[in-house]
Parts: sequence; structure tokens; C-alpha cells
Amino acid sequence: MSLLHSELGRPWPWLSLGTLGHTTHMSFRHDGKQAHEWKQWLETHRDDILRCGLPDSVLQSKFHWLRFLEESYDQWTGWSPSMLSRQQAQALHEWILREYGNEQYRGCLHEIERYITKSVA
Repeated sequence: MSLLHSELGRPWPWLSLGTLGHTTHMSFRHDGKQAHEWKQWLETHRDDILRCGLPDSVLQSKFHWLRFLEESYDQWTGWSPSMLSRQQAQALHEWILREYGNEQYRGCLHEIERYITKSVA
């Protein structure tokens, strides 16, 4: 008998097959409400954000957008605010302040401020 087999003939006796030998399947439900809210948010803000010079890839999903705000760059494409013109960076900074305030996403705001200051010098 193989080391993988138990006395009962099952390869892994600790692995349950579910109730009465039936396997239970689980699936992820798509949260329609959150998807709808993100779509509405995009309809309201997409043009303003794109006018600030951000690439559309940053708005690919709510996850991408929030990740950009938290990390100050798009980790999938490598895009960062340092690729903006000074005027675009200022517009983005003002938009984030107006939309989220100065306490939320301070790291992103600081990175944009640092770039603006650096581009003046």
C-alpha cells in the first residue's frame, strides 16, 4: 500500500468529501451594488481625472484607482505623477484635495507636491 493511501483506501483521509459523500461547491457572488456604484462614480469623475493627465488604466477598476491613491503610482504600468506636466500635477493635487480632503491619501498628495516643487526648481 502506498504511503498516500490510508487503510480506507482514500489518499487523504482528513480530506472531507462533504456531507454524505457529496462535494460542496462554493462560488463568488459578484457584488452588483458595488459595481454599479463604481460605474456611477466613473461617469461623474472620469473626464476630470483624465483631464489631469492620468492614464485610463488607473481607472480600470476601483481597486486600481484606490491602489494608485495609496501607492502614488500604477504598479501594473509603472505610471506615476512624475510623468505629468507641472500644470497637470497641480490640477490632480487640487482634484484629490477637493474630492478627498487633505487627510486621506496624504502619501499621494505629498508625492505630487514633491514633484511640483521639484519641477519648479
